[in-house]
Amino acid sequence: MNAPSSIPELAPGLPAGLQHGLRNYWYPILQSEELPQDKPVGLRVLGEPLAVWRNQAGEPCVVRDRCPHRAMKLSVGRILDGDLQCVLHGLRFDGAGKCVHNPFGSMPPNGASVRSYPLVERYSLLWIW
Repeated sequence: MNAPSSIPELAPGLPAGLQHGLRNYWYPILQSEELPQDKPVGLRVLGEPLAVWRNQAGEPCVVRDRCPHRAMKLSVGRILDGDLQCVLHGLRFDGAGKCVHNPFGSMPPNGASVRSYPLVERYSLLWIW
């Protein structure tokens, strides 16, 4: 289930500079209570698909909602030891987007990562840059 986003999509046809400029601000994306400890949430902000979850310390994390292996939505995965695991092949990503576990026993592929974004929790809201 995707959480509703209060931030609209970027309008088609906006000049590239304006689109880039809209991204250089902090935006509230969820209320703190909308993000459970045990399940990721998928949403779209400024045209970007995002997966948001809480790590073992309860801190919120956010990455692009696409596994680099087969482009599966990470938001339909699960949280194991505070990391986000892809439901398809089990690759696991930390809050910085780094692949930290390969279930097939070998080391994670070099460069296997997913884009992460700055995220803070303040005033009962999750804010993304």
